[in-house]
Amino acid sequence: MNQNKSSTGLEPNIGGFLSYLFGWLTGLIFLFLEKENKYIRFHALQSIFVFGTLNILYVLITVFQGIVISIAWGITGEELIIGAITGIFGLFIFLINVASLALWITLMIKAYKNETFEIPVAGEIAKKQVGW
Repeated sequence: MNQNKSSTGLEPNIGGFLSYLFGWLTGLIFLFLEKENKYIRFHALQSIFVFGTLNILYVLITVFQGIVISIAWGITGEELIIGAITGIFGLFIFLINVASLALWITLMIKAYKNETFEIPVAGEIAKKQVGW
């Protein structure tokens, strides 16, 4: 669904695209700026849910990594073990970043093409919130 009327003065596909540009931050901006267009509001909300969740996940993993390294250092003091733990967490964070980048690009392209691409759970919640 793509309404033509937008309180931001932007075409809906541009507003949807821009909702993802800087992740949850631009999603939040467009959620507050756009009052009429459900297409833009959907993409703004989905951006907040998806990239907000990914940011929180990144912070939690980083904090957990610090805790695990501190415990391992206190128990063993072995640099090899600390390096292995750092490498494992680093790989996990790298994979999340690659997936986030692919998702970010996909969502911007789909929004620009006037497609309502729903991410499971986040898209469903966003759709309900905008009244689709």
